[in-house]
Amino acid sequence: IQELPLEVVQALRKAAAEHPSKQEPADGCAAAVTVAYAFAETIFIFPITPTTPLGETADQWAVAGKTNSFGVVPKVQQMQSEAGAVAGVHGTL
Repeated sequence: IQELPLEVVQALRKAAAEHPSKQEPADGCAAAVTVAYAFAETIFIFPITPTTPLGETADQWAVAGKTNSFGVVPKVQQMQSEAGAVAGVHGTL
C-alpha cells in the first residue's frame, strides 16, 4: 500500500470502512457452487460422493427461490449419469 498514491490509499481505507468484509472459510465445493449458481441459468447435477454438496446446495437454493446475479432462479436438473450431465451442459451452450 505504501507504493500507491496517497489519494488511492485514502479511497481504499474509506471503502474498507464503509463496506466491511464478511469472510467465511469455505471448502472447494462451497466456493464452486457459490460462483456457479450466481452465473448459471440451468444447472445439471449428477451427485457423486466427493461433489455431492455442489448439487445438494444448488438444489436447496433453487427450491428456496434464491435468485442468481441476473435475478433468475436457475433450473436445477438431476441427471442419472455423468454422460447425461455432460450432454445437458453441452446442449445449453
